[in-house]
Amino acid sequence: MALMLMDARQARMVTIRARRERCRDALRSGAHSPGEEARLVREMAGINVVDVVTYTVFCLVLYDSLLTAEQAVGHVLTVIRQERGAEEEKKRPIPEQQRQQQEQQQQQQQQEEEEQQQKQQQQQPQQPQGTALEQG
Repeated sequence: MALMLMDARQARMVTIRARRERCRDALRSGAHSPGEEARLVREMAGINVVDVVTYTVFCLVLYDSLLTAEQAVGHVLTVIRQERGAEEEKKRPIPEQQRQQQEQQQQQQQQEEEEQQQKQQQQQPQQPQGTALEQG
């Protein structure tokens, strides 16, 4: 059954490909009115819809012949969750990066504190040490 389905889909794809090429050629020629161009664009959109629907039906029937509907839905949901998890994981910094970021922040804070201390020391007027007469 799966092989028959694959043959049917391949035959349908040949037809879809031929329609798509005719439509592309007509759009590329440019020798048509704006109304004709709009019709060609709608036809191209329709061809794409037929392509997607054909592929979806093919996948559903293939899954149905190999898996139960519940298994197929479970598989689809698992794939979606994995993709979302992978996207969220990319956004999250890994622990090593977090540690490095914390160390950099601490180093920056220490440098800023040292700079402030140096500025304070430079701003304080230096008191002259007493002369020998004052000390004695």
